[in-house]
Amino acid sequence: MHDFALALPPKEMFVAMRPKLRNLFLNTLSAPVNNKKQPHLLKPLGLKILKSLVDTACTDNNSLYSRLEIAKLLFEMDPRFDSRTKTTSTSSLLLDDSVTFQAEHLNTLIDFLEKKILALPTETNEEDMDNDDKESEKRMQIHLLDGYLELLCKTVIQMSLNLSPLEKVEIFQRILYFLMTFAFFDCRNLSLPSTNKVKKKKRNKTNEQPAIHAAVLAAIQHKTETDILLPHAFRTSMSARFFSLLADYASLFVLRSDATSSISKESLLEGEEDGSGIELSSTKLDILMRAAAGWVALEENGANLIRPELDEECTKSRNVSGEICQFVNNAFMKDNKGDGKVFSLEKRCATSMATLSTTLCLQMLRCSSDELPGEEDDLDEDVNVAIPIIWDVCQRLVQKDLRSSTDEDLTTTLHSLVEVLVDILGMKSESKSRGASVRLVRDAAKNVWSASLTLLANGASSGLDGFSLDAGKAVSILIETICGGEEAIDSAEIVDDTDGEEEEIETGEGSELFTSDVAIKAFGDSDSDSQSKDHNGEEQSEDEEEIVLGSSQLENLLLENSDVEEQGELEHYEGADSALARMIKLKQDSRKTAMRERERAVMAHQLRCISLLETLFSSKYGMLLRSDTVLFSILPLLKARRELEKSISVLADGQAPGKGGLNEKRSLLERITSVLKTKICKLKINRNHECSAVATADSIIAEAKKSPNISHCKCCSTALMFVLKFATDEESKESIGSFYRLALTEWSTKKSSKLHSVLFEDAIIRFPVFAAMSFGGGLSAAAESGRSPFIKSESFRLLSLLYDTKVDGSVLLLKSILTSSVNSVMVGLGEKDSMLTAKECRELLKATESMISFAVASVTDTNTWELLNSLSPLLNSLAGKSKSDGVQKVCTKLVSSISLELQKATAVHNQSKKKSKRKSKN
Repeated sequence: MHDFALALPPKEMFVAMRPKLRNLFLNTLSAPVNNKKQPHLLKPLGLKILKSLVDTACTDNNSLYSRLEIAKLLFEMDPRFDSRTKTTSTSSLLLDDSVTFQAEHLNTLIDFLEKKILALPTETNEEDMDNDDKESEKRMQIHLLDGYLELLCKTVIQMSLNLSPLEKVEIFQRILYFLMTFAFFDCRNLSLPSTNKVKKKKRNKTNEQPAIHAAVLAAIQHKTETDILLPHAFRTSMSARFFSLLADYASLFVLRSDATSSISKESLLEGEEDGSGIELSSTKLDILMRAAAGWVALEENGANLIRPELDEECTKSRNVSGEICQFVNNAFMKDNKGDGKVFSLEKRCATSMATLSTTLCLQMLRCSSDELPGEEDDLDEDVNVAIPIIWDVCQRLVQKDLRSSTDEDLTTTLHSLVEVLVDILGMKSESKSRGASVRLVRDAAKNVWSASLTLLANGASSGLDGFSLDAGKAVSILIETICGGEEAIDSAEIVDDTDGEEEEIETGEGSELFTSDVAIKAFGDSDSDSQSKDHNGEEQSEDEEEIVLGSSQLENLLLENSDVEEQGELEHYEGADSALARMIKLKQDSRKTAMRERERAVMAHQLRCISLLETLFSSKYGMLLRSDTVLFSILPLLKARRELEKSISVLADGQAPGKGGLNEKRSLLERITSVLKTKICKLKINRNHECSAVATADSIIAEAKKSPNISHCKCCSTALMFVLKFATDEESKESIGSFYRLALTEWSTKKSSKLHSVLFEDAIIRFPVFAAMSFGGGLSAAAESGRSPFIKSESFRLLSLLYDTKVDGSVLLLKSILTSSVNSVMVGLGEKDSMLTAKECRELLKATESMISFAVASVTDTNTWELLNSLSPLLNSLAGKSKSDGVQKVCTKLVSSISLELQKATAVHNQSKKKSKRKSKN
């Protein structure tokens, strides 16, 4: 049996196999290992037969067709044959790097896959099935459909990578048009495009593309056989694949080599014509224009959209999108071989806007007429608003010379662009049929933003006469969107929403206020004595019944109770209290869930919009920003960051990661921190404008005083270092210095202070002269009389940093505070127990060493050295008390240095005295 099976020719053997035998073969190969870890009895034979099939196909004289035939036979069994059998059979046949398939081979494979997809709904007879079997069969069909679509959209595209650019485009277009035709169009009235030539009349050449012909022929054949639409679930999967294929085009293939490229890949490159009137390029615009052209061609040949008919506004938006593409084609493609940087940037900007408008236009395609109608109507409305604004901005930036644009025109243009991009990034769709369409739109919006800013930045850096721009309004919109504005939700309020707060329950036209405490009390007083005795019995069963009691049942129950008790004293019905408490709790939970979902949607929008702010605050666009605009953006971002820190700490204590939007909050926190530290605070502003650095610094220090942790205080400190760059006059520096002195006093004296030493450390490192002038003396006072040993040790550490600076301008300032610093060291060394910990001793001795080194380099006054010499007994005492060898060695070294330098200073002083006496005698 074994030898006979292997002796059969592979192709003939598979053709002769009956369906049941093929199923046996597949089930044998995919049989799992049993408990004894022994394979299926027939699995070794099946694997040998499979290997023989693959090897024979690969060594056949006509190996390419043999590979395709064997692969199709394996796909007949299961489109996921390799995954199911845990082998690499189909991958070896089709994706071997040493083999290059031609376009005719791929078209053969596409024909096979298209037929399998279209035959899936008609392969089974559901008349004799019950409902469960029908549902199971539908799920199996969708499973097979997804497998064939995976082969069509990924395997075939990967096989086409080695084809020529023209062939690659044809393969891609054929797949794209097939998905478009059967996902979005009713093809029951479709007819073949006419091929008769008309007298020199311009016709849509797209109609004559082989790819359109293939899609139309497949639709007509399917119409002839079934004359019905594909099931809605099929159209949903094909729609999702259509948009995903558009979104992933760049990672699937490159339409042409970069050898002829004159500008970057993001720009619209010139290419050859393929006979269809559409240029080949490596841009999204080329792919999207082909999709739009397919839409037009299908409608011209009698296909109708499945979705409701486009209204006047949607039709107008399609026409405007076509105008933008026509403008790009006329201005930058046809016989317009412009060169130079400005032409390239204008080309990129116009192309990105045409790409965005075409992408938005394709969002009108739907695979159903009734799926999420309200949401889809909102999407159409957003598209109809966005496309005309994009065309207006394109005309202002590209058609109109920037030299003739006024400051107000450029500001209005950028303002309009930001508004429409923020709205576009807020578009969403819950429909599964959309696939990667949302990502496609968002990527196109970001490309428009980058290209527009690059064009404006080039105009600003070129020094064009009359070119001026104020990006303040654009920044304001982005800051308001990212930092919340009116749409922000206080997450702490959501988490603690029901803790003692009143909840409003609406019933009919009126409403009453109930508190959760009252509801819980009513629930607990319900026959508490009898129920407490049997807590695990009848009470639980009654609770289960009360949970399912709806509001209508509750109303009927209360009405019945009132009818019975019309006479006599009104009695309290305890069951209603329990049901009411349950209903209030369910409504509260529902409200909290809805608020969390809304908050998550807002944060997702903020995360998308912050990428626009990151781009705007890049160093290459610094010439578009004014100093007052940048300073304005700092404080709102810091406040938003603080609120996120507080919200994250609350959620992290009570919920696992991923719940309540915790991961989204952390992502937004990281992005805001990155914008502050790596974007804003590293900008080089060339357009200084009148701004109040003093007021901004005051606000930032006030924000630092509310820091929930040290990381937020660090962000505030980084922002302050940036603001100090704009304090150019002495008056401003003095004012900011006074803010630092007050902050230092609060940090060193108030136990409730939320400030951290990093606020002063950064100033010492970045602006040592300013630090010495502003709060050098305050550090000495903090080291001497700080509220805790930790504050004192931190003060000594900061003093050590201050005296280690090697800036000439700070020498005189440090000399002026040296006496007070030495006195603080004396106080520290004189304390018996509080300063004897390892860290505190280390910081104290390091500060002493820094002061002595500074004195050696800058001070020759004997009075100062005599003051330093007064530290020697205290250092000797510390060395005697400490058990650390390191502390003892440092103390001994410092004492010897002080003694040696004092001798030198005394000798110099005595020698100067002698010289002065000689001069007086003479």
